[in-house]
Amino acid sequence: MEKDQNGVKMLQTHRNFFYIFLLTLTISFCRVDGARILGVFPHLAKSHFIMDEVLMKGLAARGHEVVVIKRFGNPDNPAYIPVHFLAHSDKMNFYERLLNTVAIVPIKLGYKYLVGYKSEQVARKYFGDSLPPLEEIARNTSLHLVNTHFSLFHPRPFVPAVVEVGGIHLGEPKKLSKEFAEFLDSAKHGVIYLSLGSTVRSDSFPEEKRLGLLQAFAQLPQKVLWKWEADNMPDKPDNVKIAKWMPQLEILSHPKVKVFITHGGLMGTMEAAYFGVPMVAIPLFGDQKMNVKTFVDKGIAVKLDYNEISKEAVLSALRMVLEDPSYSENAKQVARAFRDRPLSAMDTATYWIEYIIRHKGAQHLRSAAADLPWYQILLLDVIAVLLAGIVIIIYVVYLIARILFRVVFSRKSKPAKKSESTNKSEKKKKIQIFQTSHTNSKNTVKSELLLLCSSSFSFVLTRLNLTSFQIYCSTDTFWDHRGTNPVPLNLQPGALTTIPQKWS
Repeated sequence: MEKDQNGVKMLQTHRNFFYIFLLTLTISFCRVDGARILGVFPHLAKSHFIMDEVLMKGLAARGHEVVVIKRFGNPDNPAYIPVHFLAHSDKMNFYERLLNTVAIVPIKLGYKYLVGYKSEQVARKYFGDSLPPLEEIARNTSLHLVNTHFSLFHPRPFVPAVVEVGGIHLGEPKKLSKEFAEFLDSAKHGVIYLSLGSTVRSDSFPEEKRLGLLQAFAQLPQKVLWKWEADNMPDKPDNVKIAKWMPQLEILSHPKVKVFITHGGLMGTMEAAYFGVPMVAIPLFGDQKMNVKTFVDKGIAVKLDYNEISKEAVLSALRMVLEDPSYSENAKQVARAFRDRPLSAMDTATYWIEYIIRHKGAQHLRSAAADLPWYQILLLDVIAVLLAGIVIIIYVVYLIARILFRVVFSRKSKPAKKSESTNKSEKKKKIQIFQTSHTNSKNTVKSELLLLCSSSFSFVLTRLNLTSFQIYCSTDTFWDHRGTNPVPLNLQPGALTTIPQKWS
């Protein structure tokens, strides 16, 4: 008996040695291009980790050593890229662009000086002061995979190192369990599916909103699947089925599902679009408003405000989607565009990750904009110099025009001055001739007249020894300059004027 056991152990030893030998040959002669990949995903929300979890599993299946920890110079123009928490489309008017710009500034500053500062402190604590700044590490990122797709969301320019892999978590739906399959298959008028994601608990809804939904469902011929986190639901109609967890992909892929009532999260709306299911969306926070706005603009969703949830509002939104065939047709068109791509999202992601590995970081994909400050990216320094140059040119042209204007008009005004002086002389002669022809009672000439011209071409009377005289000039202002202070005289041109006694 012992000999048999020893023989079996020896046989197992030889067999294990043979397997190790084969494995050694395989490693020696077959090239294995495996890489050590660390995935750091610190966000606590499960929906934010779904995409990354699927990607890491896909890389591990291709032979890479993957370790996961849960937790770019690309254009980011607020003129057509809306902030995620604002319900704007990519076609914004002036007021919306103003709000979008005002909103994006505190977001970037807050991320840099609040989140970035705290992250820098934590990194220094655990990795030491020799660690490069986190902002520099972020700028040196070789590849950025984004969970979007141009067929669903607003098209925007991407540098080569930014790759869209929207829908990477979407695979072939699995077979439904008997419980859900029977419920869906037996729905003659279709099924309405309600789920508010993994973060929001619908059982925490206020009573009036829950009753508003239930009363609306009770008046519809469709069946309702509701992801309800509690064990039971008071006042539940017969056409409503609740469950704490539901296979969402498999449910949305079922042909009997007519409407998806969602909170507007990225993953859920993307899944509905992939399977061509129109939506009634109740956005609550975060990026949900922007997601819902996008799908409303595409004609595949109706927005239902949370504060307006009532029996009438729910019925109106559901009947709009159920009775208007354009919602279903638009949803199917979006699904076709979303699925139409040369490679699946998973194959696209793994290709580019392995591309980066093969080319040792692929620095040739890196945009120079990653090293530029924001004012250089927006060309504000260039615009400032150009504006300053334009202002200087305009000012120089103004000065030249002003000088030329003075030169030209000064030449034209000289003959005019000459003629004015001639007129003054003529007027002066007329008055002098008149005054010399007048004598007093003794027939002796006692006239002594001094005429001066002021800046306003008014004659000034300084001294006069006549008893009376007549003025031929057109002026109406004369001054007595004999004293210290000139005194105005009320003399009428062309009238016979008597000399005051004090002048004698």
